[in-house]
Amino acid sequence: MSNTTILNNIGLSLSGGGVRALAFHAGLLKFLAENGLMEKVTNVSSVSGGSLFTGLVFHYAKNRWAGDTEYLNSVLPQIRKLMTTTSLQKSSMEALIKPSNWKNILNRGAVIAQTIESLWGIKSHLSDIPQAPVWTINGTNGENGRRFRFKNGTMGDYKTGYAAAGSFKTATAMAVSAAFPIGIGPVEIETEKYIWERETGWNTGKTERVYPPYKKMHVYDGGLYDNLGTEAFFDIGRQSIKTSVKNLDFMIVSDAGTPFDDKPVPNPLSFGRASNLVNILMDQDRSLRVRSFQNFFINNRGSGMYISMGAELFNADDLHAAGLTTDEINTARNYPTTLEIMKEKDFDALVKYGCAAAALSVKNL
Repeated sequence: MSNTTILNNIGLSLSGGGVRALAFHAGLLKFLAENGLMEKVTNVSSVSGGSLFTGLVFHYAKNRWAGDTEYLNSVLPQIRKLMTTTSLQKSSMEALIKPSNWKNILNRGAVIAQTIESLWGIKSHLSDIPQAPVWTINGTNGENGRRFRFKNGTMGDYKTGYAAAGSFKTATAMAVSAAFPIGIGPVEIETEKYIWERETGWNTGKTERVYPPYKKMHVYDGGLYDNLGTEAFFDIGRQSIKTSVKNLDFMIVSDAGTPFDDKPVPNPLSFGRASNLVNILMDQDRSLRVRSFQNFFINNRGSGMYISMGAELFNADDLHAAGLTTDEINTARNYPTTLEIMKEKDFDALVKYGCAAAALSVKNL
């Protein structure tokens, strides 16, 4: 009997990593679809490239979660064509130099949102996204440092409070996940346009009206807080799936991030030095989270799995046996974090790697 038969009520945590992450996660879903598991997905939590990918899945499935055949025959080919013929990064920069967008020179996240809407054609609102599977789009609140999320037509964080956001554009919520502080910057939300509520106490079930102490909220890339998107489902302190998350029995963490590499510290006058420090902090946060849920998986076999492109997880022999060539392995592992156009062979290599990593992980359950 295939190990895929034990996968039920699946929660997907899709990491950041630009278009590299997008293509890698596309490979994970290819594996799920080939094994009749797409309808088993009950929850999706995404960051950065993971959010861009999930948004495209809903978009090409006409604001539904794609079924197995639909994903393989329609959604995945359309995503491949989009990623190998358009550049979100280049088109956003071209839009920024237009006089009409000069006002957004310090609000470049808004330009990313405009480009997702115009170039990719995503014109839906959060109210158009179905309630199942539950999709959580993760950001980072620049004012208080908490995880800011969009979920089931609402947005907010536990400190600020939560507000109805059904009229919020899906493209803007997706752009939050691309709002890296160095280079792009945050997406701004005018707090006075929304009614905010917060629980009166922990798990009381009672709410009260609250007023954020700032007129504008600056929401950055969710990767600053948790580049794996695991906090939506996973309690890192208790090392368990959160009891508050309904219909989730099996958690798949798809990590398309790249480990921090040894390299010279950039010039002190360059943006690269600040970016380097941010990457160090993000890498340490990622490492702690990976250790926590890997320990959970070890102690609770059959409750989840972790897949990544890291050499520590799958050696070349395993990947060769799964059908990858040495060139495909190297392409996937060394692909940069970018929003640029992809070559077809590079997209295919990353999809193939993601699919093979999922298959190998299932064998090890």
